[in-house]
Amino acid sequence: MSLELHHDFTFNPDGSGRVHVRWSCPGGAGAPSPDAFVRSELERAVGVEAWADVRCEPEGDQLVFEAVAWFRDPQQLRFHCQGFHVSLLDFEVVPQPDGGVAINTLARAGHEAGTTLAADADAAEVARALAAEREKLGMAREFLAGMFGELHCTAVVRAPGPLVGDTPGERLDDRTVRVAFAGSELVAALERLMTDDDILLRLLRGGGVTPEAALAMLGATGPIRLRTGPVVHEQFDYEQEVDAARATFAPLAESLQAALPSTEPAWPLTNVRVVATRIVLEADADRDLCPQGQNQPGLELTVAGDLDRAALEIDEVGFEQLLASDGTDLTPPDEWERRCHFPKRTNDGATVYLDLKLPLPAGPGFALLQGRLMALVSSGSESVDLQLPELVEGASSEIFGARILRLQAEDDGSTALELQLQVPRARVLGCDLHQDGAVEALTATGYSSCNDQCDLSWRATGTINADARLVLTCAADLARVPFSFELRDFDPCGRPLASP
Repeated sequence: MSLELHHDFTFNPDGSGRVHVRWSCPGGAGAPSPDAFVRSELERAVGVEAWADVRCEPEGDQLVFEAVAWFRDPQQLRFHCQGFHVSLLDFEVVPQPDGGVAINTLARAGHEAGTTLAADADAAEVARALAAEREKLGMAREFLAGMFGELHCTAVVRAPGPLVGDTPGERLDDRTVRVAFAGSELVAALERLMTDDDILLRLLRGGGVTPEAALAMLGATGPIRLRTGPVVHEQFDYEQEVDAARATFAPLAESLQAALPSTEPAWPLTNVRVVATRIVLEADADRDLCPQGQNQPGLELTVAGDLDRAALEIDEVGFEQLLASDGTDLTPPDEWERRCHFPKRTNDGATVYLDLKLPLPAGPGFALLQGRLMALVSSGSESVDLQLPELVEGASSEIFGARILRLQAEDDGSTALELQLQVPRARVLGCDLHQDGAVEALTATGYSSCNDQCDLSWRATGTINADARLVLTCAADLARVPFSFELRDFDPCGRPLASP
């Protein structure tokens, strides 16, 4: 799938800035509706304080999203990009002693690069390290090729003062550069690492195998490093532009029923505890020693915590720092390894539980585990009539892009209904059938979902007439609220460490 991403950043000396984004993807069958595309980008962006000039519409065979976004702290800025986030464009702006600033690709989660293979490792250790790393790369290769092979990304960076020293990409003027990145470069780098021992060993000994490090070592587009001279100036009035953008953007957000991320500090989860543990002390994939299906030693903790409000959905979950009881930093440098890929919540939405894979500590346990998540919450509900012209298979409506996929009478006299909607599944709380002057709450029987599209199945107790109406109960007054969690001084089973 061809995907074009373009970002045009303008930075002030304090790191605040604005960025004009333009993203395009194939349109037509299977593509999200323009409203769904916009809603997902607005909701899943992090660190954006205001939006303006938002549009999404077909251009030929492409669907194009375009907008301007303002951010106070570039380190907190993350765009969804329909799931194709490019971490090379996560920036930090760092004041320099001479009065200038550095604009750099952000180091992953503030984790300092460390040596993952000792310089004096013997041949057996080297062989094991290479095999283990290539096993991970092999598992990632097909996924990355499919996801990023057709990705083309360009970025313009406008610094608050004249640039000095070497600059990547194309120099547009004394303070502006343009860089380009193709997903095929990442795929080619991965292929090289599968066969080149020297390159892979240099990465392992130099801090770890990350996409940015591999690209830089192989001469492709790696981390961006820019430096201005000592004279820098504010390029625009941040507060004034943000205030103006918020005023004009509010009606669009309301019309889309978008659950915008909160910019408030993260709320702490309460009663954080370990509810399950799996420890693998020994594993050897080469010998098919894979206890409990695991091919390498490690620890998996299920951490639970309580929310101060019910959550409809949990995402963006991971841990950010892990310290052993002796103070050793065990935080994996790769965000993928720190992420909880399938967070869960109890059916009342009040408790979340997260499976986290951690390295085994050399000592008795851990001094600190810190992480974060984003919760979709609602403070109300509303009824939405789908306004289907008739209840028959294939009928469709502009409301949530509704379409009846199946309407089938069952042997027991009930009727099975399958409905496709262009709306996140978590927002649909129920469905009522209005017919013959009565209202029946349909029974949910199953679902499938992907991003902002879902297929929902219900059952009616009797027949469904063509002239009946379907009315959804949907969560309203939505917000995306950040939460944090923390555990201190615990052993691999979650028990408190004994005091020294």
